[in-house]
Amino acid sequence: MLAPVILMRYLLLCLPLFLFLSACGAHHETSPGIAARVGGRAITEAELRAYTRYAATFDSVVYPDSAEATCVRSPARQACATFKAGVLGRLIQERTVLNYAALHHIRLSAADNLAAQTQIRHLTATSAPTSRLFRLGISRRFVTQVVRRQLLVQRVEERVAGTRARRGPESRIRKIGIPISGNTSRDNRRLMQVAATGKVPADAAERTLWMAPFKMKPDVRRALSAARPGEYVGPFSRPGYLLLIQLLERGTHRYSAAAHAIITSKLFSAWLARAVAAAGPRCADAAGRMTPCSRRIMKVA
Repeated sequence: MLAPVILMRYLLLCLPLFLFLSACGAHHETSPGIAARVGGRAITEAELRAYTRYAATFDSVVYPDSAEATCVRSPARQACATFKAGVLGRLIQERTVLNYAALHHIRLSAADNLAAQTQIRHLTATSAPTSRLFRLGISRRFVTQVVRRQLLVQRVEERVAGTRARRGPESRIRKIGIPISGNTSRDNRRLMQVAATGKVPADAAERTLWMAPFKMKPDVRRALSAARPGEYVGPFSRPGYLLLIQLLERGTHRYSAAAHAIITSKLFSAWLARAVAAAGPRCADAAGRMTPCSRRIMKVA
């Protein structure tokens, strides 16, 4: 039951981190019972309490030793105030995504609805650790809503990423790792010999593969970007060996499922940062006045 546990953990908490908002503006309005406004829509205090309680209860069940787990019993603690602020930040992100979905008529498909039902069955199964949630006051209806929202977020991710996450540039490279001998001059001569002849020493490791630029280390990516097919780049210092890379060819290919997920996440994270900033969310301060949300809220999201 590990997969449902991981899924449940991130249903609310999976949106990208480290977004920053402007703190300028002088107009304040009071909105009783409203925690924040995003794109003209409100996040109520009741909604914030419900999601905070859900997240804290989940941690108390699955991660009982975590600091957040204690927020079920002691919500007034400073750590729990920070936890609640993070939940608000995530709700702001989520509301921004849902507003986009509504504007672009993105809805759950029949397959999505079936997937949601399957996830709920896994989460409520007697053998699942998460089944305790429903004995601690978290309703099946509420969790169903969370599951469906997260599936809709995934649909938006796919729309935002588009074809850029499905196909892209890759380089076919030959990676040659030569063990460091401790004699710099000898190592340099061996590297020069490989680059001149293409022959690999008996104690060296060699591998040929296609690799997308985003999977490469920055130093390799920069060097290969200026190379022509047939040329060697490097050496790159790695623990215990020197890495020499030969560029064989370039091409455009369909990415694997794992690569697709990585690219989608990166593209969506960048898009969400811009979308939240453009939405200009406003949060209630201690006096109930609506002001631009503080950077602290989004930093802990």
